[in-house]
Amino acid sequence: MDQKSCVVLIRAPKGPEDVYKKVIEQADFSVHFVKALDFEHINSEHLVSALQKKHGGFIFTSQNAVESTFQAISTVKDKVARFVEQWKDTPVFVVGKATAASVMQVGLKTTGAACGNAKMLATTILKYFADKDIPSVDPLLFPCGNLARDTLPSELESVGLKITRIVCYNTLRHPGIEESLKTLSHCKVFGSQCCIVFFSPSGVEFVLPFLTAYCDMKITKVIAIGPTTATSLKQVGIFPIMAHAPTPEALLVAVHQCFIKST
Repeated sequence: MDQKSCVVLIRAPKGPEDVYKKVIEQADFSVHFVKALDFEHINSEHLVSALQKKHGGFIFTSQNAVESTFQAISTVKDKVARFVEQWKDTPVFVVGKATAASVMQVGLKTTGAACGNAKMLATTILKYFADKDIPSVDPLLFPCGNLARDTLPSELESVGLKITRIVCYNTLRHPGIEESLKTLSHCKVFGSQCCIVFFSPSGVEFVLPFLTAYCDMKITKVIAIGPTTATSLKQVGIFPIMAHAPTPEALLVAVHQCFIKST
């Protein structure tokens, strides 16, 4: 490429060696970030109280839920190591490799890293309990955000599994969205050689109203991570290419599809 095509990730970078940035840049694209979301931990005491009860498993569908859970535990003296020891034989179900990595950092094993979304994880959980006596299974603890959808608990409850759902963080709009988009616009990032990647429905909701002021969406390529985000875009008339898993590799496949489709 004479001038590199660019990929704008609607998310904050995860550390100095962001894996999405690394994989995409290695494929000769430039990468920019627009931080869309802020998070605040809530209901810590309620969560700590719930964690001290017996559960048939734990469900984490995001890194933020993992972070909020262990943030809550860390407020109680000497509790993290004790909780981890108690949970080592309890199944921990997760969506995606990134969420799995967050859980494994504290020494717990996970199931579901290959699942790209909540619906896929529901299928995995149902298979896990298929040969169990469902009425005797203790409730599954599901720490989640305020915007979490009902897909997962509904599927599990439909077969009689009990779910204890605790909202442990709020998702908020980051105040610097418009300034970030304005900066990218001034640098002439947007255009036919730009691809914008949305990672969540909340990212669509918070960023799109500002984005249309700086970017011609008729010529801009759009990627959605997963079917729920894709649906959010379709509801406002944008039909994205979908990355089928929340991984850098799956995103890179979708990026190549975007630019091949436009040639």
